[in-house]
Amino acid sequence: MRGFESFKRSDALGGRTRTGNFAEQAEKEMNEDMLQEHAACVEKYTETAATILNWLKALDLKEVGNIFSEYLTKSGIPVEHWNVAEKFYLYEGVGDNEMAYNSASNAIRINVKYYDELLLRYDEDEVFVRFMHALFHETAHSTSYNKIEWDVEFGETNMRADLKQQTGFDANVASKRIDNGRKSDEQMRVFELFNEGITEQIAHEVVLEYVRRRPTSIEPSKFKRTTTNYLESEIFEGTNDYDAARQMITAIVLSISEQTNVPEKVVWRGFVRQYYTGEMTPGDVVELLNETFGSNFGERIAEAKDGTDLRELALSLRSLSTHYPDVAQKWLDHLHVTRGAQ
Repeated sequence: MRGFESFKRSDALGGRTRTGNFAEQAEKEMNEDMLQEHAACVEKYTETAATILNWLKALDLKEVGNIFSEYLTKSGIPVEHWNVAEKFYLYEGVGDNEMAYNSASNAIRINVKYYDELLLRYDEDEVFVRFMHALFHETAHSTSYNKIEWDVEFGETNMRADLKQQTGFDANVASKRIDNGRKSDEQMRVFELFNEGITEQIAHEVVLEYVRRRPTSIEPSKFKRTTTNYLESEIFEGTNDYDAARQMITAIVLSISEQTNVPEKVVWRGFVRQYYTGEMTPGDVVELLNETFGSNFGERIAEAKDGTDLRELALSLRSLSTHYPDVAQKWLDHLHVTRGAQ
């Protein structure tokens, strides 16, 4: 795939790796900055900050880790490669970005302003469920395959910074240049929304499993949608892009399952395994999707930016074509590798 040829197949399964001459310094500086901003948010948003910190205490994060460890185990990730974000920082953001996992710092940032506004509109119990889902979504990102490569060079009047990063399916190449005061930035990113769809489905599964294991964590009388349809609650409106991505993943899994006579659960676990292992490059994924659903389907889903793009793709989604007679066998071969992820 153009621009991503330098992405190679992973030598080691899964985990979070950092390489390059700026990796440790970047993590240290980012965490210091985030801690400072966190303290300022606690002071400015006293009540909401206290509520969020109480939510974190109320959640059994050890049990959450146990659930994610089962995903890692079933995906064949060695214990020594496991990674789960355990640092949480508040920040004051704009827009509807409620949380974000930062791979470079291995921390989850929580937009206190977003929750401050949400608590004015909904009961705290409802907001807590949304918070829990978002937290598990970002935690899923932290447990996925994460690889960061830095290449930074400073001069007297210039600076060059190159970053190559992969989180699950999401692959990103960025560069920044400063030359005698002139600045330039470039970035290419693929499978961002596709990756969010995988992450959203995993988060959904983890919420349901967590509620099953810890049923007293949510009072059914105050929040009735703690079963499979909790994402249909009004408080989850505005997440249409992620929901469209999740629905696209479901459609792809169903189509492959029907054509290969492999249970949907096993096909889904095949995608989950790739999310955790990084065994295939972005180019490999594009090629397999093109061979499965027709020319350019892989590129289109890799470059999709919003729910509209994915809905258009869903309309054109077709089953495995007879023009590609070896595709079913390709998927069977691929899923054979993922049998450990059942």
